Amino acid sequence: MPIVKRSKNWSWQQPPKATYSSFFRTETKRAYIASALLSSWLGTYLDLYFTGKGWYTFPQRPLAAIFPIHILFTTLGLSAFSLLFLFIMTKLQPWQRSLFAVALSFWMALLEAGAEAAGWLIHTSQWSHTYSFIGYWLFINIVWRFFRWMCF
Repeated sequence: MPIVKRSKNWSWQQPPKATYSSFFRTETKRAYIASALLSSWLGTYLDLYFTGKGWYTFPQRPLAAIFPIHILFTTLGLSAFSLLFLFIMTKLQPWQRSLFAVALSFWMALLEAGAEAAGWLIHTSQWSHTYSFIGYWLFINIVWRFFRWMCF
């Protein structure tokens, strides 16, 4: 049985393997989905805890007779924002990630104050939006670290 060997003079090379964005790898998709579910779950339970303690309420919410929280935001909105956040974070350098996390936490605390002014959210008089800033920063870091753990 003859053995065929490639000639050293032959210049044809193997085509490079198709490279896909990291988003399309199965492991990465799993990490995105799991992180979105974690953020939804964590946001839901934190809202349930804080509304149960009376620190804030949601006067305008869907299914108000069933849920004391804005269930649509915590299930769909928070998941979508988390996916966008994770996608952006994967594109940044480490120092940019830190800056982005702080800026996003600050921006979310400002949006929360705006939601309060619009009547979508009511905090107790003892609430400080500094708590929101710290809470969002912790939340963002938990979701990001979980995502990185799932990827590697």
